[in-house]
Amino acid sequence: MRCTRVNRWGTGPAAALLTLALTLALTLVPEARAAGTWAVDRIELQGAAAGRALIDLTEPGRSAPRRVAVQTGAQLAAGSTVGVPAGTALQLRSPTGQLVSVDAAGGALHLSAAQSRGEAYEVRGGRWLFRVLARLDFFNVSARTVSAQTRGTVFSVELDAAGGQARFEVQEGLIQIRHPVLARIGTAQARLQARETLAAGEPARSYAVTPQDFLFTFGDYGDAQRYFGARLADAERAGDADATVDMLIALGDVNNLLGRPEEARPPYERALAMVRAEGDLYWQAVLEGRLGNARYRAGDYELAVPHYERSRQLHAQVGAPEGEYTVEEQGTNLAGALLARGTYRCAARRAEQVLAQLTAHYPGANHPSVAALRGVLGNAAYGLGAPARAAEQHQLALDIQRRLNAPLRRADGLAYHEDVAAALNALAWDHTALRRFAAAQRGHEDALAIARALFPGPHGLQADALHGLANLQQARGRTAEAVDTHRRALEILAAAPPDPIRAGLGQLYLGEALRAARQPQPAVEALQRAREALRTKFPDETHPYFVELYRGLAAAYRAWGGRADEARAADAQARAVAARVQEREVACLR
Repeated sequence: MRCTRVNRWGTGPAAALLTLALTLALTLVPEARAAGTWAVDRIELQGAAAGRALIDLTEPGRSAPRRVAVQTGAQLAAGSTVGVPAGTALQLRSPTGQLVSVDAAGGALHLSAAQSRGEAYEVRGGRWLFRVLARLDFFNVSARTVSAQTRGTVFSVELDAAGGQARFEVQEGLIQIRHPVLARIGTAQARLQARETLAAGEPARSYAVTPQDFLFTFGDYGDAQRYFGARLADAERAGDADATVDMLIALGDVNNLLGRPEEARPPYERALAMVRAEGDLYWQAVLEGRLGNARYRAGDYELAVPHYERSRQLHAQVGAPEGEYTVEEQGTNLAGALLARGTYRCAARRAEQVLAQLTAHYPGANHPSVAALRGVLGNAAYGLGAPARAAEQHQLALDIQRRLNAPLRRADGLAYHEDVAAALNALAWDHTALRRFAAAQRGHEDALAIARALFPGPHGLQADALHGLANLQQARGRTAEAVDTHRRALEILAAAPPDPIRAGLGQLYLGEALRAARQPQPAVEALQRAREALRTKFPDETHPYFVELYRGLAAAYRAWGGRADEARAADAQARAVAARVQEREVACLR
């Protein structure tokens, strides 16, 4: 057994540039205008007007582009990715009459969404000019993790993939830009979203799609809280509702990312009330997701599920205006919460559905949600007793995390990020179950090295790696070492911020190791402590953890001797919990 948490505190998609495929040309000709499609409005070849050009088109539901010839008036559907080669200039007219164009330098653009209320795009290469001629509820353009929103203006967005920069310039009107920034708080790091405006006449601005430098540095949590609290007070005095919401979200994010989820909820809830009063569905969707994250981090998985579901539904209603796959990302979070609450089959089905949706229109595999979904599938398979299938999924998740965090790789070849450490630990548990002991040893030791480097003080990730090493020692028959290593892990947890689920699982692991070491009375005591800790988050005990716990108690009572009644009672409890878990699975799968 192991903790089935899946880290999902990543950023927006790390979109890959469109790979151009040379194939036999297919001609797309003019047709009657369909709802929700873009028309090819103008074509130029080498600076001269033309009626036809070759482009590389990835159609909805396909993962690879094909070379096609388009004529003026041809229709392109939402969900398509258009790759325009150098030497060709193209202008598209959107379903609501807006103009989108790329010059002869070429580029790639994903047509994310189009509806009467607004449109969304994702720049995947080159410089694209957007002329928003009619006022819409939203018109959003993203370039990886940086996005702009406007309701009527002329602006350009350029993605420099090699340099990791997104450049924005406004010719008329103004745009609002959201972009990620890093804050260092003591020894911890937090990734926050900043928001600012850019108006015509101001110099163009560039933003890092994966920021490496720290915009804020605070000595400790108190400094960060005071800073954002002061900015919140400034915004409130100025009557700036947008800035007030931004600072409330920043306060919530700092608390959530630094392991204070209970303190994150009040600012999130206050911000949600403000945007709900304004009727802003997009930010309602964002904040429902943030509240789900806070509930999840607090171990309140059952309470996280409705927040994620509401966030997913609202993003679908809005039409994912950022073009950042927000519906799928909240579906990923929902799958993780279903897993964490113990409905493994239901979580796996949800994860497979979301993975199919995401991979149908996201090019490449380097999306954080793909890694998280692979992790959910791996953890579900492990919990259902299929370690070989779990290892396949966990290896895929680890590969993605290594690619996403390649800039953090050090001389030893390890990418020093907590998501990499968590993925290493998960795969190493699979290796132990499959008796691949050398691979398991390397995985847990690498995870421990990363955790110790990232968190010099006591941290749950360090304890996770030690519990994994103890499980490996037990599998090798070194039960006394396993008991000692589990106790070292529990000492770390005792000194770290409270985490009752990790603490309960640690006692559960210790109880199993003590039973294997033929120490039944201490095993019973450890398992009773596990039950007490886990019940703080699962008061009705309807979770597979309790099935294993009561089975372990029954075995320990029998080994103790003279405890037949207690053993029978524990067996009965295990059967009753298993039946309730199955009922919940069936209800969830309906």
